[in-house]
Amino acid sequence: MRQINMQFHAKRDEIVNFLRNIVQQYNLKAYGITIFPEYEAKEIFLSDREKYENFREIIVCKSWIDICSREQYNEYLNEKRGDLIILLGKDDETELVESCMGALSIDNIDPLWKKVITQFKKGLLKGAYVVNRNGGSGYYPHHWYTIGAKDAYERGVIIKPLAGGNHYLLKQSSL
Repeated sequence: MRQINMQFHAKRDEIVNFLRNIVQQYNLKAYGITIFPEYEAKEIFLSDREKYENFREIIVCKSWIDICSREQYNEYLNEKRGDLIILLGKDDETELVESCMGALSIDNIDPLWKKVITQFKKGLLKGAYVVNRNGGSGYYPHHWYTIGAKDAYERGVIIKPLAGGNHYLLKQSSL
């Protein structure tokens, strides 16, 4: 089994704008997934008029997939087809939670997804402090985030990981 994965902080509109460009550039399909409170999956066109607030996940792939029901979606995930999956972190005016982009395949990872992730990384900033619940901190030079995430941090939005009680300080210099 092969995988490629990266975690980062970004505003949802930054992620959607990037995905819109690659979907158009490479003639791909995109699906928005809502898991809770009710399952919903639909092909999306990443237009300015579409709403993304309820999506927890976006799947980008080269061909149509049938994930209309939760059972079909679970089967799809178990197949490990290697499509690009983006987990969208919470993004409101109080918290920005880490997002994730990657692919998992039984075979090799498609070179297009490697190219897409590399292209996305080129527009990111690096370096942040992680602060634990007790106030201790450590610097992570390879923590990735967008300019939009940095702007949100500077406006007082709390930058949080995918899980746990820590938070990030999006600073590149020492404390």
